[in-house]
Amino acid sequence: MKIAAMLEPAIRKVVKEEVEPLMVFLQSSPRNPLAFQRDSYPSRSLQLVLVNKLPSTLFTNSHIEDEGHAPLQIKLVDSKFKNVIQHGPFSSIKVEIFVLNADFAADGRENWSETEINEHIVRERDGKRPLLVGDLSFALVGGVGTIRNISFTDNSSWVRSRKFKLGVRALSRASHGTGIREAVSDAFMVLDHRGESYQKHSKPSLDDPVWRLKKISKQGASHMKLESQGIKTVKDFLMHYHVDSSYLRQILGKGIANRTWDTMVKHANECQLDNTHYTYTSEAEGAQLLFNCVYKVVAVKFGAQHFQPVDALDICQKALVEKLKQTAFLNLNQLLPDLGVDDVLGCGKSKAYWCKIRAAVMWKIVRRSAAARRKAKFPFDLY
Repeated sequence: MKIAAMLEPAIRKVVKEEVEPLMVFLQSSPRNPLAFQRDSYPSRSLQLVLVNKLPSTLFTNSHIEDEGHAPLQIKLVDSKFKNVIQHGPFSSIKVEIFVLNADFAADGRENWSETEINEHIVRERDGKRPLLVGDLSFALVGGVGTIRNISFTDNSSWVRSRKFKLGVRALSRASHGTGIREAVSDAFMVLDHRGESYQKHSKPSLDDPVWRLKKISKQGASHMKLESQGIKTVKDFLMHYHVDSSYLRQILGKGIANRTWDTMVKHANECQLDNTHYTYTSEAEGAQLLFNCVYKVVAVKFGAQHFQPVDALDICQKALVEKLKQTAFLNLNQLLPDLGVDDVLGCGKSKAYWCKIRAAVMWKIVRRSAAARRKAKFPFDLY
């Protein structure tokens, strides 16, 4: 008994040193379901990623597209190097699209458990159609997939955050314990499609009606004033702005604040221009101006030199360009399409045809501008 009492502390120490590491290993092993439940952020070597960005506002019954109205793309990458998984069984896994509350991962973190994401999935309201409809599941090809033909059937006003997020997850789990992290979009608002006809475009197009510009309400005072002067599209707005910005500002009236005016112009200038260009040549000055499709001077050529951007000119050259620009607007028959570009885009129309169209449009703008200036100087004259 005395020997056992003497050996007991030593035996306890040996057992503790050998057993404790084994217990830690067993508790942290993925095969231990209890440990897996305690692990809120499992390590996952692959992840799904949304390639393009959703707009801040979507509409019910309209196909979900990115900010540039292109289909959304999803890709599967490795978490460390972000390389696309193009080959092997992972490259063709099936994925599904689902809706999340915008509160999910609001702190910007990029790791979560499957249980946590399931708790934030948003379902349809009672008595309503499925919240998201369309091709909600598909297989990747070479680690890449395109999200097409999906839309919301209900707005987001009834959830606490008043916004949704879009999620993408793998339907089949990878083998050998490898997990695939879900893709989660930024938060966005979903409005009823009835409001889409009044929605501003983040990047307007030249053919958009002028009320698509920020600070111009459809059927509002500014819209009506512009329409009355034939300014119906964003392209019309930009043409008048570059020909005579003070006249355009005069059309809108004195009630337009500087900040409002600046917002209109900035939004208009964000639109994508086409490749139509025009040239004006001054033999006296030995210079040639290059105008874009909305009559902004984008380049100038002096003598036998090549065209150079206006921003690269010195102060004296810029003053000359401004003088020549005003002269060009008063000599419309000398402002010609640049055939180096328009031969491709001219749709078979002759040079003379485009000259006539160009002259007619420019003459209309210049006449209005001149009449407005005369009327401001002699308000009682009739024209």
